[in-house]
Amino acid sequence: MSELLQGLPFERIPAVDGKTLEGCEVSDPQLPMSYENLSRYNRGNVMSHRLAWTKFLETDERFACILEDDVVLSPGFRGFMQDEIWLPAGGHVVKLETTRQPILLSRRRISCRDRCAAVLKSAHFGTAAYVISREGARFFLERTTRPDRPLDRLMFSRATTEVSPYTYQMIPAPCIQSQHVRNGIAFSELTSSIPLPDDRKYPKPIMLKLRNEVRRPFLQAAHFLHNLLSGARYYRVNFA
Repeated sequence: MSELLQGLPFERIPAVDGKTLEGCEVSDPQLPMSYENLSRYNRGNVMSHRLAWTKFLETDERFACILEDDVVLSPGFRGFMQDEIWLPAGGHVVKLETTRQPILLSRRRISCRDRCAAVLKSAHFGTAAYVISREGARFFLERTTRPDRPLDRLMFSRATTEVSPYTYQMIPAPCIQSQHVRNGIAFSELTSSIPLPDDRKYPKPIMLKLRNEVRRPFLQAAHFLHNLLSGARYYRVNFA
């Protein structure tokens, strides 16, 4: 990170090690999302970002860029860290990364130097790189006092983006997690320690599967109508 950010002012926040926390090893997908069903590793991730937000609010800065240590930066990233003129007015969070998955964005674009930004209107998970305002930091500090889901679900789920219309996505994204880049994980220490649920260990009941399949076409139709009326459309954001 010191090499990546050479010449830029930054502060390293030691992450909270999930192994030192209480909580389950892996969340049970059959149970509702709750604080008790949040793995200790995801709790550690939330606490790490809370530390960064708290440190930020102790300064006089209006915005902060939060980066996780497995992030890959494009050559254009540095230019955005030199001033805040490019930030969209009223933007409390600007997501700088992409997972290269289709996401729903507003059709309206805001110019950001040689790139643009659009309002995020769907889930776009990952918390490897984002800019946050003081108001945004206070909002998520309050929202994560007793987290009931992983941080990226709290910050960038469909429900959150609909509540907060000031979450923007930069296009193209100047950041990406190393796991989404071929040969991007240069050091084994950067591999995520957050274990994923094993579907074989937690098979879904037949009635639950049936209910989900019956609901699927109706939910898809509702989402399509919502997207049509909201003036948004799906995009696949590139990393550049």
